[in-house]
Amino acid sequence: MAAEEITIPCGKYDWLWATHDRGAGESSILTIMIHGFPGDSKSYANVFGDISGSLVKTGLHTLRFDMRGCGQSDKGAKFFSIKSGAEDLSHAVRWAEKLGYKKLCLIAEGLGAAVILPVLGDSLRAKIAGAVFLWPIFLPKDSWLAGAQADHNEFGGTLVREIQDYDFRLLLPRITMPALILCGSADAKAPPAKQADTLKSVITTNNLEVVVIDGGDHGLKTAEDRRILLSQTRDFFRKIA
Repeated sequence: MAAEEITIPCGKYDWLWATHDRGAGESSILTIMIHGFPGDSKSYANVFGDISGSLVKTGLHTLRFDMRGCGQSDKGAKFFSIKSGAEDLSHAVRWAEKLGYKKLCLIAEGLGAAVILPVLGDSLRAKIAGAVFLWPIFLPKDSWLAGAQADHNEFGGTLVREIQDYDFRLLLPRITMPALILCGSADAKAPPAKQADTLKSVITTNNLEVVVIDGGDHGLKTAEDRRILLSQTRDFFRKIA
């Protein structure tokens, strides 16, 4: 079915630009995709669009959106922070609930993994069937973002302080749902040993699968890496949806 471009209000004057894709089935599950920063919902050669197209063919529904300060959504880039991104995700969740979606899945890339963590309270976790993390940054201080501010004028003061001061390890145990991590062994921006391995060491769920693609770089950009990414994601959703 055709993609539907929509706006989701967040606050009195702000909005999120979003794309809602409906599969042909009657599924009550919506997959919400959360991009990283710098970036938007079309980053990494529109990886979310590719995943959405794959999932819609199986009858599932998806939502891709630009957080405020990113892509086509409201505000300038310096407005973006992990806190504002978490607020935007909360607005997307409420929008989904108003449409009648009973269960959610989450797909996050890069810093989107950290954006998810503050939102994962008990009530939301009960509604999440599973989560996929692409080249995740759970710990911004241990990623390329820690030294990137000098070269990127998009970084606002709030985001810089969050990267420097906040320890997201305290929130990692909130990932209790079935989860899949896809990353590359050659990823210097979000090294698996700092990101994926840290998550494995602190969570108690047995439903975590980590796929490290040999030689893969940040974004898993090669055709073969993308083929593996799409195949692994489809297989994961077949198990949980």
